[in-house]
Amino acid sequence: MSIDISNPSMVYILYTALAHFMSWTILIWYGWKHKYPIVQWLLIIITGYTSFTIGAHLLAVDVGSVKLAISAGGWPETSGKTFIGGLLIAVPAMLLVKRLLKFENVIFEPYAFTIPLGIAVQRVGCLVAGCCYGKPTSLPWGISYSFGQPAHYAQWEQGHLYLNQWQSLAVHPVQVYESILCLMVLGIMVYFYKKQWLKYQLIFVFLFLYTTIRFITEFFRADAAHTLGQQIYLGLNTVQWIMLMAGTIFLVVTLNKSRLTGTNRPIRDFSKGISLAHVIWYIGIFLLVTFSQQSFASYEQLLLGILLIPLSALVFWRLLSIITVPKFRMATVAMLVVTMFLVSQTSLENEKDAISGKFHEFSLGGYFGSNELTTFGRSCDGTKTPYNTYNEKYYLAGLGYKFVNQFADDEKLTLGVFAGYGNLEEEFVGTDISWQQDIYSFSPFVQYDMTKLGFGFGLNIGDNSVIRGEDYNAPLTLYKRFRLLPMAHLRVGNLNKTWGEFNYAYRFPGFSPANEYEFLIGFRGPQGNSVRIGTAAFSGLVIRPKFYVKNSFGIEPYFGIGGPMFSNSYMNRKGVQAGLNLHFRVPQK
Repeated sequence: MSIDISNPSMVYILYTALAHFMSWTILIWYGWKHKYPIVQWLLIIITGYTSFTIGAHLLAVDVGSVKLAISAGGWPETSGKTFIGGLLIAVPAMLLVKRLLKFENVIFEPYAFTIPLGIAVQRVGCLVAGCCYGKPTSLPWGISYSFGQPAHYAQWEQGHLYLNQWQSLAVHPVQVYESILCLMVLGIMVYFYKKQWLKYQLIFVFLFLYTTIRFITEFFRADAAHTLGQQIYLGLNTVQWIMLMAGTIFLVVTLNKSRLTGTNRPIRDFSKGISLAHVIWYIGIFLLVTFSQQSFASYEQLLLGILLIPLSALVFWRLLSIITVPKFRMATVAMLVVTMFLVSQTSLENEKDAISGKFHEFSLGGYFGSNELTTFGRSCDGTKTPYNTYNEKYYLAGLGYKFVNQFADDEKLTLGVFAGYGNLEEEFVGTDISWQQDIYSFSPFVQYDMTKLGFGFGLNIGDNSVIRGEDYNAPLTLYKRFRLLPMAHLRVGNLNKTWGEFNYAYRFPGFSPANEYEFLIGFRGPQGNSVRIGTAAFSGLVIRPKFYVKNSFGIEPYFGIGGPMFSNSYMNRKGVQAGLNLHFRVPQK
């Protein structure tokens, strides 16, 4: 069998994302079933994912690289990951947060199901991408990889292939071995859970079984397919010795705990409120990610953002619901930037009239922003080397008009048009090279909204600039110009409560050169005010509050901070955006 995929990295990312989504679904279900406090539980889950990712990258270096880095200064960069390194950082981090949040429920039990399931799914991505490949074999189920894949390159470098051999030698599908064995372990964990065997200790049983699996599969895995450098001692490689020692520890812990009773506190229902400690750690997660961006690949940042969006919505909603309680005023101040708009409790007079009939809306607004982006080159061992650095500055101002026909309380049709004008400046740092580009667009659109679904589309006509990547428009520039660019909007969820939203080049007075698209989650307060938070193409965190004064005058600020979550093309990604839109409604008589 031969594997030849045109874009193996994308397939690997898709399987990795699927593994995480399935795992997170089980974790959230487990917490819901056992009545865990949802905010605290999400904080622990996110802490585990964040610290595991950092540890998996941080410790995925061999001894030689560490020595070289110490002599040169700084920690060596690597594109690889190690499961054991992730556990060494994640476990103590989760225990620390559990203590800080005074979370008395067990936290590792559900991971006995999610980790083997995640590994089983992700290993399929490894199989297609060609990483973690096996040793050559003559067995009928051996697989071969095409030119350029890691197995082919390693075999060619080792002299096992001729120059005109475009397929690698057949190798053991070690990824399939591990995937099947992990599914078997998952079955054992589910059986033990239903029988109530080794209650609260299944995580140690799983870890013992997984270390056994890795010890066995290492006999079939190629030495060059490891992130860690391999050394052979008494016939066993480095990973096997680590698995042997770790497996022994997990077995001893399991046997000792099985003789004890009452080691875990009973699961009980917690208060569903939120405290200052929760808000502090919520902010701490953002700071941790900000200062450790180098440890995250683009898809890992995207997955983290997907987790942070519902958590942020819950935190903001809880703060909003308890804002009048004095002892939580300090926690509210911590989120002042957002809540100052949510708690603008301006009375909505004649609300029934406001949600029916027809009206015109005139808008005036603008924004500005800047980005600092450094591209890089990657060597064969995954080390990143800074290449070019660019500074982007831009602004845009515009006017807008919308005609809204409100058919019913939960159904309306909007026809509108935006017109904007601005400027984009780009500087190639370290040289005297710079560019300047005028931006202008005329954007008609149509949008249809129901309570639980909304969609819209339109067209940006003019000279639209989008920051994409190098060598698009001219040598050494990051932006690409479009005369026509489609607009798209999709909303799923209750517009009067909570919803999810995707926008592509769909924003008044026009999308910025940096934020071509957005993923947002929104919720509406009791007085009709709303806020949308999420992530965009070049802003790690986006906040878009909106509220109306007496249903006639609308105020809509915009904030965007951080580097892009969707791109792995840049190092030292920094950016900020800010803007303000004003809207004025006139009922049609």
